Amino acid sequence: IDSFGVLVVMRIIHGTLSSAINPLGFSIIADTFPPERRNTANSIVSAANFAGIALSSMSILLIK
Repeated sequence: IDSFGVLVVMRIIHGTLSSAINPLGFSIIADTFPPERRNTANSIVSAANFAGIALSSMSILLIK
């Protein structure tokens, strides 16, 4: 299981799922939060998304 091909396939799957899930998450935020709180909620979700991407990239470096 230790190969570059597996890494590429997993990144493709991750990108595909993220592009499908992110708009749904923002839609749920728009339905759940009042207009004066939406900016904060969207900012937290976006920051968490980018932090997760950074952590996953760092974990790849730590594994190798």
